[in-house]
Amino acid sequence: GPFSYVVGASPMPLGAFLAATLLGTIPGIILSNTAGDYLRTAPLWVWGLFVALYALLSAVLLWRGRQEMKEINAPDVQTAIDQKV
Repeated sequence: GPFSYVVGASPMPLGAFLAATLLGTIPGIILSNTAGDYLRTAPLWVWGLFVALYALLSAVLLWRGRQEMKEINAPDVQTAIDQKV
């Protein structure tokens, strides 16, 4: 996404940009298609494992995001508390 826009706005020739984009997306396409084909016929425990890993990854990313927001907003919160007192 954003990287492609930056590279697209650079003086890189269009042919080189298209070739790099194509080569960069092929592994993801192959992985997605292979996983989708496997999950179509996968047993129920594989689906459960997939959902559990997805939920765990989502929880970790949300937790890290909240921690970063606390660090960013910490001075603002303290300033607001000081102003009310």
